[in-house]
Amino acid sequence: MGLPKPLGAYTVGFGDFDLRRIDDKPLSEVPSCPPFRVYYPTNVNPPTVWSNRCSRAWLPEFSYTWGFCCTVVKPSTYFHRVLLWVIASVVHVIVWPWSAIYARVGAPLLPPPGEQEEESFLPVIIFSHGLWSCRTTYSAFCCDLASHGYVVVAVEHLDGSAQMATYTDHHGKKKYLYHAHIGESLEKISLDERGKQLTQRALEIQKVVDILESFQEGLLTQGSNTVTGNTKLDVTCLLHRLDLNHLAVAGHSFGGATAVVSACLDHRFKCCVGMDVWWEPIEKVSIEKSAGRVPMLLLNTEKFDWKALREARLVFLDGRVAAASQEEPLVTDLYTIKGTVHQDQSDFPLIFKSTAKRMGFTGDLDPLLAKNVNTRVCLEFLQKYLLSPGTEIPHPVALVPEDHEHLLKGNVQSTH
Repeated sequence: MGLPKPLGAYTVGFGDFDLRRIDDKPLSEVPSCPPFRVYYPTNVNPPTVWSNRCSRAWLPEFSYTWGFCCTVVKPSTYFHRVLLWVIASVVHVIVWPWSAIYARVGAPLLPPPGEQEEESFLPVIIFSHGLWSCRTTYSAFCCDLASHGYVVVAVEHLDGSAQMATYTDHHGKKKYLYHAHIGESLEKISLDERGKQLTQRALEIQKVVDILESFQEGLLTQGSNTVTGNTKLDVTCLLHRLDLNHLAVAGHSFGGATAVVSACLDHRFKCCVGMDVWWEPIEKVSIEKSAGRVPMLLLNTEKFDWKALREARLVFLDGRVAAASQEEPLVTDLYTIKGTVHQDQSDFPLIFKSTAKRMGFTGDLDPLLAKNVNTRVCLEFLQKYLLSPGTEIPHPVALVPEDHEHLLKGNVQSTH
Protein backbone atom coordinates (compact mmCIF):
# COMPACT_ATOMS: atom_id res chain seq x y z
CA MET A 1 0.00 0.00 0.00
CA GLY A 2 1.00 3.61 -0.42
CA LEU A 3 0.57 6.40 -2.89
CA PRO A 4 2.34 6.35 -6.26
CA LYS A 5 5.25 8.53 -7.29
CA PRO A 6 4.04 11.95 -8.52
CA LEU A 7 3.96 12.57 -12.26
CA GLY A 8 6.25 15.62 -12.32
CA ALA A 9 10.03 15.99 -12.32
CA TYR A 10 10.32 17.61 -8.88
CA THR A 11 10.39 15.78 -5.58
CA VAL A 12 7.55 16.96 -3.32
CA GLY A 13 7.91 18.27 0.22
CA PHE A 14 5.12 19.00 2.67
CA GLY A 15 4.34 20.53 6.04
CA ASP A 16 1.32 21.36 8.20
CA PHE A 17 0.18 24.71 9.54
CA ASP A 18 -2.37 25.61 12.21
CA LEU A 19 -2.99 29.09 13.59
CA ARG A 20 -4.29 29.55 17.12
CA ARG A 21 -7.81 30.94 17.34
CA ILE A 22 -8.18 34.34 18.99
CA ASP A 23 -11.55 33.80 20.72
CA ASP A 24 -13.98 31.10 21.87
CA LYS A 25 -16.87 32.03 19.59
CA PRO A 26 -18.47 29.17 17.59
CA LEU A 27 -16.59 28.25 14.43
CA SER A 28 -19.73 28.67 12.35
CA GLU A 29 -20.30 32.23 13.61
CA VAL A 30 -16.74 33.52 13.34
CA PRO A 31 -14.84 31.43 10.77
CA SER A 32 -11.09 31.52 11.26
CA CYS A 33 -8.19 30.21 9.24
CA PRO A 34 -8.51 26.41 9.19
CA PRO A 35 -5.49 24.13 9.46
CA PHE A 36 -3.89 23.18 6.17
CA ARG A 37 -1.12 21.12 4.62
CA VAL A 38 1.26 22.69 2.10
CA TYR A 39 2.71 20.55 -0.70
CA TYR A 40 5.58 22.14 -2.62
CA PRO A 41 8.43 21.30 -5.01
CA THR A 42 11.85 20.60 -3.58
CA ASN A 43 15.25 19.64 -4.98
CA VAL A 44 16.11 16.90 -2.47
CA ASN A 45 16.07 13.19 -3.27
CA PRO A 46 12.72 11.36 -3.27
CA PRO A 47 11.73 9.57 -0.06
CA THR A 48 12.96 6.05 0.51
CA VAL A 49 10.56 3.32 1.53
CA TRP A 50 11.14 3.71 5.27
CA SER A 51 12.27 7.33 5.58
CA ASN A 52 10.02 9.18 8.05
CA ARG A 53 7.36 6.56 7.33
CA CYS A 54 5.18 7.55 10.29
CA SER A 55 5.35 11.26 9.49
CA ARG A 56 4.38 10.50 5.89
CA ALA A 57 1.37 8.40 6.94
CA TRP A 58 -1.75 9.08 4.89
CA LEU A 59 -3.85 9.07 8.09
CA PRO A 60 -2.37 11.79 10.34
CA GLU A 61 -3.42 10.07 13.57
CA PHE A 62 -5.88 7.54 15.03
CA SER A 63 -8.77 10.00 15.33
CA TYR A 64 -8.88 10.29 11.53
CA THR A 65 -9.14 6.52 11.18
CA TRP A 66 -12.00 6.58 13.69
CA GLY A 67 -13.70 9.29 11.66
CA PHE A 68 -13.50 7.28 8.44
CA CYS A 69 -14.83 4.16 10.16
CA CYS A 70 -17.88 6.13 11.31
CA THR A 71 -19.12 5.93 7.73
CA VAL A 72 -19.38 2.14 8.16
CA VAL A 73 -20.46 1.82 11.81
CA LYS A 74 -22.50 4.66 13.28
CA PRO A 75 -21.65 5.32 16.97
CA SER A 76 -25.33 5.43 17.89
CA THR A 77 -25.21 2.96 20.82
CA TYR A 78 -22.65 1.90 23.41
CA PHE A 79 -22.18 -1.43 21.61
CA HIS A 80 -21.65 0.33 18.29
CA ARG A 81 -19.10 2.69 19.84
CA VAL A 82 -17.12 -0.24 21.26
CA LEU A 83 -17.35 -2.04 17.92
CA LEU A 84 -16.25 1.12 16.16
CA TRP A 85 -13.16 1.49 18.32
CA VAL A 86 -12.23 -2.15 17.68
CA ILE A 87 -12.64 -1.79 13.91
CA ALA A 88 -10.81 1.54 13.84
CA SER A 89 -7.92 0.12 15.87
CA VAL A 90 -7.50 -2.82 13.50
CA VAL A 91 -7.73 -0.60 10.42
CA HIS A 92 -5.28 1.91 11.87
CA VAL A 93 -2.69 -0.76 12.70
CA ILE A 94 -2.93 -2.11 9.15
CA VAL A 95 -3.19 1.13 7.22
CA TRP A 96 -1.31 3.78 9.20
CA PRO A 97 2.30 2.55 8.82
CA TRP A 98 1.90 1.27 5.26
CA SER A 99 -0.07 3.97 3.42
CA ALA A 100 2.66 6.57 3.06
CA ILE A 101 2.52 9.75 0.99
CA TYR A 102 5.25 9.90 -1.67
CA ALA A 103 6.77 13.16 -0.40
CA ARG A 104 9.52 14.40 1.90
CA VAL A 105 8.37 15.80 5.20
CA GLY A 106 9.97 19.13 6.08
CA ALA A 107 12.13 19.31 2.95
CA PRO A 108 13.37 22.77 1.89
CA LEU A 109 11.40 24.64 -0.74
CA LEU A 110 12.82 24.53 -4.27
CA PRO A 111 15.44 27.31 -4.42
CA PRO A 112 15.21 30.07 -7.03
CA PRO A 113 16.67 29.01 -10.40
CA GLY A 114 18.88 32.10 -10.58
CA GLU A 115 19.35 35.63 -9.40
CA GLN A 116 16.34 36.98 -11.30
CA GLU A 117 13.77 37.61 -8.60
CA GLU A 118 10.75 37.39 -10.88
CA GLU A 119 11.62 33.77 -11.64
CA SER A 120 11.67 32.72 -8.01
CA PHE A 121 7.94 32.95 -7.33
CA LEU A 122 5.80 29.82 -7.41
CA PRO A 123 2.12 29.80 -8.45
CA VAL A 124 -0.30 28.72 -5.72
CA ILE A 125 -3.35 26.44 -5.75
CA ILE A 126 -5.71 26.16 -2.79
CA PHE A 127 -7.52 22.81 -2.59
CA SER A 128 -10.81 22.12 -0.79
CA HIS A 129 -11.78 18.57 0.25
CA GLY A 130 -15.17 16.89 -0.04
CA LEU A 131 -17.53 15.37 2.54
CA TRP A 132 -16.04 12.81 4.95
CA SER A 133 -12.52 13.81 3.87
CA CYS A 134 -9.62 15.82 5.28
CA ARG A 135 -6.42 17.59 4.23
CA THR A 136 -4.70 14.31 3.26
CA THR A 137 -7.48 12.59 1.29
CA TYR A 138 -6.29 13.99 -2.05
CA SER A 139 -2.54 13.73 -1.46
CA ALA A 140 -1.79 12.00 -4.78
CA PHE A 141 -3.44 14.79 -6.78
CA CYS A 142 -1.83 17.53 -4.67
CA CYS A 143 1.61 15.90 -5.00
CA ASP A 144 1.17 15.63 -8.77
CA LEU A 145 0.58 19.38 -8.98
CA ALA A 146 3.44 20.21 -6.59
CA SER A 147 5.82 18.00 -8.58
CA HIS A 148 5.23 20.34 -11.53
CA GLY A 149 6.25 23.48 -9.64
CA TYR A 150 3.05 24.56 -7.88
CA VAL A 151 2.58 25.27 -4.19
CA VAL A 152 -0.61 23.42 -3.20
CA VAL A 153 -2.45 24.31 0.01
CA ALA A 154 -4.83 21.53 1.10
CA VAL A 155 -7.35 22.94 3.56
CA GLU A 156 -9.00 21.01 6.42
CA HIS A 157 -12.40 22.64 6.81
CA LEU A 158 -13.94 23.33 10.22
CA ASP A 159 -17.59 23.35 9.10
CA GLY A 160 -18.24 19.78 10.26
CA SER A 161 -17.99 18.25 6.79
CA ALA A 162 -14.60 16.58 7.36
CA GLN A 163 -14.56 13.06 8.77
CA MET A 164 -12.27 14.56 11.41
CA ALA A 165 -10.53 17.89 11.82
CA THR A 166 -8.16 19.28 14.41
CA TYR A 167 -7.51 22.87 15.38
CA THR A 168 -5.97 24.93 18.17
CA ASP A 169 -8.36 26.89 20.39
CA HIS A 170 -7.72 30.32 21.92
CA HIS A 171 -6.10 28.68 24.97
CA GLY A 172 -3.58 26.91 22.75
CA LYS A 173 -5.16 23.48 23.29
CA LYS A 174 -5.65 20.99 20.49
CA LYS A 175 -9.31 20.33 19.72
CA TYR A 176 -10.98 17.58 17.70
CA LEU A 177 -13.94 18.37 15.48
CA TYR A 178 -16.00 15.33 14.56
CA HIS A 179 -18.22 15.08 11.51
CA ALA A 180 -21.33 17.14 12.21
CA HIS A 181 -23.83 14.56 10.97
CA ILE A 182 -22.50 11.19 12.13
CA GLY A 183 -25.29 8.63 11.97
CA GLU A 184 -27.50 10.69 9.66
CA SER A 185 -28.16 9.76 6.06
CA LEU A 186 -27.12 12.33 3.49
CA GLU A 187 -30.70 12.64 2.24
CA LYS A 188 -31.95 13.84 5.65
CA ILE A 189 -29.58 16.82 5.79
CA SER A 190 -31.23 19.85 4.22
CA LEU A 191 -29.65 21.85 1.45
CA ASP A 192 -30.14 24.93 3.61
CA GLU A 193 -27.76 23.37 6.14
CA ARG A 194 -25.32 22.54 3.36
CA GLY A 195 -25.59 26.11 2.13
CA LYS A 196 -24.53 27.35 5.58
CA GLN A 197 -21.57 24.98 5.56
CA LEU A 198 -20.66 26.08 2.06
CA THR A 199 -20.69 29.74 3.10
CA GLN A 200 -18.37 28.96 6.03
CA ARG A 201 -16.07 26.95 3.76
CA ALA A 202 -15.74 29.83 1.30
CA LEU A 203 -14.93 32.23 4.14
CA GLU A 204 -12.28 29.81 5.40
CA ILE A 205 -10.71 29.75 1.94
CA GLN A 206 -10.52 33.56 2.04
CA LYS A 207 -8.84 33.35 5.46
CA VAL A 208 -6.26 30.96 4.04
CA VAL A 209 -5.44 33.42 1.26
CA ASP A 210 -5.02 36.13 3.91
CA ILE A 211 -2.56 33.90 5.78
CA LEU A 212 -0.62 33.17 2.60
CA GLU A 213 -0.30 36.91 2.02
CA SER A 214 1.09 37.19 5.56
CA PHE A 215 3.60 34.41 4.79
CA GLN A 216 4.66 36.21 1.65
CA GLU A 217 5.26 39.48 3.50
CA GLY A 218 6.91 37.90 6.55
CA LEU A 219 4.14 39.01 8.92
CA LEU A 220 3.85 35.58 10.57
CA THR A 221 6.80 33.93 12.30
CA GLN A 222 7.48 30.26 12.87
CA GLY A 223 6.07 30.69 16.36
CA SER A 224 2.61 31.29 14.92
CA ASN A 225 2.43 27.65 13.78
CA THR A 226 0.99 25.55 16.60
CA VAL A 227 1.74 22.23 14.88
CA THR A 228 4.32 20.09 16.70
CA GLY A 229 6.47 17.26 15.40
CA ASN A 230 8.14 16.52 12.09
CA THR A 231 5.26 17.73 9.94
CA LYS A 232 5.44 21.32 11.21
CA LEU A 233 5.68 23.70 8.24
CA ASP A 234 8.62 26.11 8.18
CA VAL A 235 6.68 29.26 7.29
CA THR A 236 9.88 31.25 6.74
CA CYS A 237 10.67 29.26 3.59
CA LEU A 238 7.60 30.81 1.92
CA LEU A 239 8.81 34.38 2.46
CA HIS A 240 8.83 36.21 -0.91
CA ARG A 241 8.35 32.89 -2.76
CA LEU A 242 4.57 32.75 -3.32
CA ASP A 243 3.18 34.12 -6.58
CA LEU A 244 -0.21 35.24 -5.29
CA ASN A 245 -0.85 37.08 -8.53
CA HIS A 246 -1.26 33.61 -10.02
CA LEU A 247 -3.59 31.99 -7.51
CA ALA A 248 -6.07 29.21 -8.33
CA VAL A 249 -8.74 27.44 -6.30
CA ALA A 250 -9.67 23.80 -6.76
CA GLY A 251 -11.73 21.15 -5.02
CA HIS A 252 -13.62 17.87 -5.24
CA SER A 253 -17.35 17.29 -4.65
CA PHE A 254 -18.38 19.61 -1.79
CA GLY A 255 -14.88 21.02 -2.20
CA GLY A 256 -15.63 21.59 -5.87
CA ALA A 257 -18.67 23.61 -4.84
CA THR A 258 -16.44 25.48 -2.39
CA ALA A 259 -13.98 26.27 -5.18
CA VAL A 260 -16.75 27.61 -7.44
CA VAL A 261 -18.22 29.81 -4.70
CA SER A 262 -14.76 31.02 -3.64
CA ALA A 263 -13.99 32.05 -7.22
CA CYS A 264 -17.21 34.05 -7.19
CA LEU A 265 -16.54 35.81 -3.90
CA ASP A 266 -12.78 36.39 -3.94
CA HIS A 267 -11.33 38.13 -6.98
CA ARG A 268 -7.80 37.19 -5.98
CA PHE A 269 -8.37 33.86 -7.74
CA LYS A 270 -7.39 33.77 -11.40
CA CYS A 271 -9.00 30.44 -12.32
CA CYS A 272 -11.02 27.60 -10.82
CA VAL A 273 -10.89 23.79 -11.06
CA GLY A 274 -14.01 21.92 -9.94
CA MET A 275 -13.82 18.13 -9.86
CA ASP A 276 -17.20 16.37 -9.62
CA VAL A 277 -18.77 19.55 -8.27
CA TRP A 278 -21.75 18.97 -5.97
CA TRP A 279 -23.96 21.64 -7.50
CA GLU A 280 -27.13 21.64 -5.41
CA PRO A 281 -25.77 23.46 -2.31
CA ILE A 282 -24.50 26.29 -4.54
CA GLU A 283 -28.09 27.35 -5.18
CA LYS A 284 -28.38 28.15 -1.44
CA VAL A 285 -25.52 30.66 -1.56
CA SER A 286 -26.01 34.14 -2.95
CA ILE A 287 -23.29 34.50 -5.57
CA GLU A 288 -22.76 35.92 -9.01
CA LYS A 289 -23.29 32.99 -11.34
CA SER A 290 -20.42 34.03 -13.58
CA ALA A 291 -18.03 32.65 -10.92
CA GLY A 292 -15.87 35.72 -10.77
CA ARG A 293 -15.56 35.73 -14.57
CA VAL A 294 -12.46 33.54 -14.28
CA PRO A 295 -11.65 30.53 -16.49
CA MET A 296 -13.20 27.38 -15.06
CA LEU A 297 -12.49 23.69 -15.55
CA LEU A 298 -15.28 21.28 -14.64
CA LEU A 299 -13.84 17.77 -14.60
CA ASN A 300 -16.37 15.02 -13.91
CA THR A 301 -16.42 11.29 -13.36
CA GLU A 302 -18.91 9.29 -15.39
CA LYS A 303 -21.10 7.93 -12.59
CA PHE A 304 -21.47 11.09 -10.46
CA ASP A 305 -24.66 12.15 -12.20
CA TRP A 306 -28.35 12.55 -11.38
CA LYS A 307 -31.23 14.77 -12.41
CA ALA A 308 -31.10 17.38 -9.61
CA LEU A 309 -27.34 17.70 -10.02
CA ARG A 310 -27.66 18.28 -13.76
CA GLU A 311 -30.41 20.86 -13.26
CA ALA A 312 -28.39 22.81 -10.67
CA ARG A 313 -25.31 22.71 -12.90
CA LEU A 314 -27.33 23.96 -15.85
CA VAL A 315 -28.60 26.95 -13.85
CA PHE A 316 -25.02 27.92 -13.06
CA LEU A 317 -23.75 27.39 -16.60
CA ASP A 318 -26.65 29.40 -18.01
CA GLY A 319 -25.55 32.23 -15.73
CA ARG A 320 -22.03 32.07 -17.12
CA VAL A 321 -23.28 32.05 -20.69
CA ALA A 322 -25.54 35.04 -20.00
CA ALA A 323 -22.68 36.96 -18.37
CA ALA A 324 -20.33 36.38 -21.27
CA SER A 325 -19.99 38.71 -24.22
CA GLN A 326 -18.12 38.80 -27.51
CA GLU A 327 -15.68 41.27 -25.97
CA GLU A 328 -15.19 39.18 -22.81
CA PRO A 329 -16.02 35.50 -23.31
CA LEU A 330 -15.99 33.26 -20.25
CA VAL A 331 -13.89 30.13 -20.54
CA THR A 332 -15.64 27.02 -19.23
CA ASP A 333 -14.01 23.68 -20.07
CA LEU A 334 -16.07 20.55 -19.41
CA TYR A 335 -14.64 17.04 -19.40
CA THR A 336 -15.90 13.66 -18.23
CA ILE A 337 -13.51 10.78 -17.57
CA LYS A 338 -15.11 7.61 -18.89
CA GLY A 339 -15.23 4.50 -16.73
CA THR A 340 -14.81 6.37 -13.44
CA VAL A 341 -16.80 6.91 -10.25
CA HIS A 342 -16.81 9.72 -7.70
CA GLN A 343 -14.00 8.43 -5.47
CA ASP A 344 -11.63 7.91 -8.41
CA GLN A 345 -10.61 11.55 -7.96
CA SER A 346 -9.47 10.85 -4.38
CA ASP A 347 -6.77 8.62 -2.88
CA PHE A 348 -9.08 5.79 -1.80
CA PRO A 349 -8.76 3.57 -4.92
CA LEU A 350 -4.98 4.03 -4.91
CA ILE A 351 -4.50 2.93 -1.30
CA PHE A 352 -7.31 0.42 -0.82
CA LYS A 353 -7.23 -1.17 -4.27
CA SER A 354 -9.16 -4.41 -3.77
CA THR A 355 -11.42 -3.02 -1.03
CA ALA A 356 -12.28 0.02 -3.13
CA LYS A 357 -13.27 -2.23 -6.01
CA ARG A 358 -15.55 -4.36 -3.83
CA MET A 359 -17.18 -1.28 -2.29
CA GLY A 360 -17.72 0.46 -5.62
CA PHE A 361 -15.19 3.22 -4.85
CA THR A 362 -13.52 2.77 -8.22
CA GLY A 363 -14.82 2.36 -11.74
CA ASP A 364 -13.84 0.23 -14.72
CA LEU A 365 -10.85 2.41 -15.58
CA ASP A 366 -7.62 1.49 -13.80
CA PRO A 367 -7.35 3.78 -10.71
CA LEU A 368 -3.78 4.86 -11.46
CA LEU A 369 -4.64 5.68 -15.07
CA ALA A 370 -7.74 7.56 -13.91
CA LYS A 371 -5.58 9.59 -11.53
CA ASN A 372 -3.05 10.38 -14.24
CA VAL A 373 -5.67 11.44 -16.78
CA ASN A 374 -7.38 13.59 -14.14
CA THR A 375 -4.09 15.27 -13.24
CA ARG A 376 -2.99 15.92 -16.82
CA VAL A 377 -6.30 17.58 -17.71
CA CYS A 378 -5.95 19.89 -14.70
CA LEU A 379 -2.29 20.70 -15.39
CA GLU A 380 -2.96 21.49 -19.04
CA PHE A 381 -5.75 23.87 -17.97
CA LEU A 382 -3.59 25.55 -15.31
CA GLN A 383 -0.72 26.07 -17.75
CA LYS A 384 -3.09 27.75 -20.16
CA TYR A 385 -5.15 29.93 -17.83
CA LEU A 386 -3.23 30.42 -14.56
CA LEU A 387 0.30 31.14 -15.72
CA SER A 388 1.05 34.38 -17.56
CA PRO A 389 1.40 34.23 -21.36
CA GLY A 390 5.00 33.57 -22.28
CA THR A 391 5.85 32.02 -18.91
CA GLU A 392 8.66 29.53 -19.27
CA ILE A 393 7.32 26.24 -17.95
CA PRO A 394 10.14 23.96 -16.74
CA HIS A 395 8.17 20.78 -17.32
CA PRO A 396 5.16 21.45 -19.58
CA VAL A 397 2.32 18.95 -19.49
CA ALA A 398 -0.03 17.92 -22.24
CA LEU A 399 -2.57 15.18 -22.63
CA VAL A 400 -1.01 12.07 -24.11
CA PRO A 401 -2.82 10.52 -27.10
CA GLU A 402 -4.19 7.69 -24.97
CA ASP A 403 -5.88 10.18 -22.61
CA HIS A 404 -8.33 11.25 -25.30
CA GLU A 405 -9.73 7.71 -25.39
CA HIS A 406 -10.94 8.17 -21.83
CA LEU A 407 -12.30 11.71 -22.09
CA LEU A 408 -15.61 13.17 -23.21
CA LYS A 409 -15.47 16.92 -23.88
CA GLY A 410 -18.69 18.85 -23.26
CA ASN A 411 -20.05 22.10 -24.65
CA VAL A 412 -21.39 25.01 -22.60
CA GLN A 413 -24.57 26.22 -24.23
CA SER A 414 -27.46 28.23 -22.88
CA THR A 415 -30.89 26.63 -22.70
CA HIS A 416 -32.52 29.97 -23.56
